[in-house]
Amino acid sequence: MGQSVDGINRSLLFETPHFTSAERKLDFFINLKAGSIRVDYV
Repeated sequence: MGQSVDGINRSLLFETPHFTSAERKLDFFINLKAGSIRVDYV
């Protein structure tokens, strides 16, 4: 989705256009002190 955040203790919120009305939803809550996370496919 092209979203990224750099630094320490940062947060990012991204919702697809119809997230609030979607029947099935997927939330990620990740607490990461150092490193990176990449989601390729859901």
